[in-house]
Amino acid sequence: MLFVSEDGSQRMSIDLSKLPVCHQIRTELAIAVEAATGPTGPWKRLGTAKNILRIAQRIAHWIAATRPELETLEDLTRADGRMLAQSITDDRQLGQTRTLLTMCAQVSAAVMDGFAMHHIQRSRSAREPYTDAEFERICVAARGIARQARTRIRKHRILIADLRAGRLDHLDNNDQKRKVAVVLDHCDRNGDLPRSPVTGAPGALAREAALGLGRGHPGLMSLIHVTSGEAWAFGVLLAALAGLNASVIDSLPARHLLATASGELPVALVQTNKPRRGASAKVTLPLTQDASDATETSLTSPLGVYSTLIELTEPARIILGSESAFAYYAGVRNRENGSMFRTGLPAHQSRAKTWTAAWHTGDVILDTALCQVSMDRLRKTRIEKSRIPILQSRSMHDHYLQRMHKVREEGFGIVREALDDQVARAIASRRMTVDPTPVESAAPISSQDTILGECDDFQHSPFDNGRPCQQPFLTCLDCVNARAFPRHLPTQLLVADRLRQLQNELPAEIWIRRYAGALAQLDDIFTEYTSAQIAHARSGITNRHHVLVDHLLQGDLDPT
Repeated sequence: MLFVSEDGSQRMSIDLSKLPVCHQIRTELAIAVEAATGPTGPWKRLGTAKNILRIAQRIAHWIAATRPELETLEDLTRADGRMLAQSITDDRQLGQTRTLLTMCAQVSAAVMDGFAMHHIQRSRSAREPYTDAEFERICVAARGIARQARTRIRKHRILIADLRAGRLDHLDNNDQKRKVAVVLDHCDRNGDLPRSPVTGAPGALAREAALGLGRGHPGLMSLIHVTSGEAWAFGVLLAALAGLNASVIDSLPARHLLATASGELPVALVQTNKPRRGASAKVTLPLTQDASDATETSLTSPLGVYSTLIELTEPARIILGSESAFAYYAGVRNRENGSMFRTGLPAHQSRAKTWTAAWHTGDVILDTALCQVSMDRLRKTRIEKSRIPILQSRSMHDHYLQRMHKVREEGFGIVREALDDQVARAIASRRMTVDPTPVESAAPISSQDTILGECDDFQHSPFDNGRPCQQPFLTCLDCVNARAFPRHLPTQLLVADRLRQLQNELPAEIWIRRYAGALAQLDDIFTEYTSAQIAHARSGITNRHHVLVDHLLQGDLDPT
């Protein structure tokens, strides 16, 4: 079957005919794959489609090993679903397998229930942004790789231009510089080394030029083309500087619009595609240049990286007839079309260590970060540093930030500072007079009693310019007219308990603004009583107190 991406630009053949199961099960899996990759399915991009065969093989091999007699997926049981899930150790593979099984009409709900019983704890650390030192080291290495590519390719393109303009005509045909120029000119025009028409091996001129340079092929081709590792380095910089995810980088087009006039800070508009977003899938991405950048091809800004990339990959793009920003020389032939060139973001999981070897310093942490560069973590680091949505909604951006340990720690610090400030101001502003003497505990409830104390002068409120009080009862804690006696302690204790409960129920900023000060004032009042008085008051809390406090916190007793 043929996979076609949502935008129609990517295709891949998927062969399920060799799965070690019967023809009926292969057919059922093929129909499920068709549904998962169809117009309403969740798998839209080539990067995801590359996992399809592996997922189907995992299911097929499990069936062949544990249920070889199975003739249809309808015969799977709940226990089978659970055992299949338990055979998977990676959380992403577990999710992908679940998706494919869900798309299979023959798999029952009971099987999926059994499958769902197995959970794999997702590693949070792998999703955390990089530290400042790790991020800086990765950017330095990627920028160094990209800079070397820029210098080398520009140098040898100038050599080709000199040959074509006749500026090397004075050199003898055996001159090494002229030999290299002639070979590179052939490479640039034909997309390959000069080869023997008989054997197909590199021709004598190519071998001599390579020998003189001290480089073997495909070194000659890499003199004028971006290599896999260099294309990856440009992708790393775009993820780090622009916050783009791997799928957007992989499909980034070379076509763009420079949307600013001469003399203005350059901004390039690039059309990107975010699969699974329906009508919102097409997004115009602005790539900018920092005001501090001296040139539009600086490798310290998104626009500089993008401009340099499309400049260096233009010859490969012409050879391939592609519009992809990422077009590079891979050095090995494609099995399908025999081309030495590729488009898109190179696979890097097993090769990043080799590509970044020159930048290893012996620091275990930083070298490990270079060997295991994660585009996702780079994007998260840019989001964490900029705090601005990048091709995502504000709610999704906030969701990303909330999951980051560093941001949560910063948030806790901000909340702590706000809470401490509110508490300090509340304690300083408390004006309620407390008389904890035991003789008052037997005093009857006064007609001047409020909920938290007794009011000496209701008719002249300091908060209402000397007029009758119109304030909520919690304001008594700040009022010079208020007095508290032991008989008020049960209600005060109950209010404090309820305010602590609300701390877990309300957003932190709301709770701090409404209740943090009042709770701090009540706790300050409690310090004027003995532990025995507090224990006695708590034992005297009745249903009447609960009802009264409920009305207080619900706002039923507030002045209208």
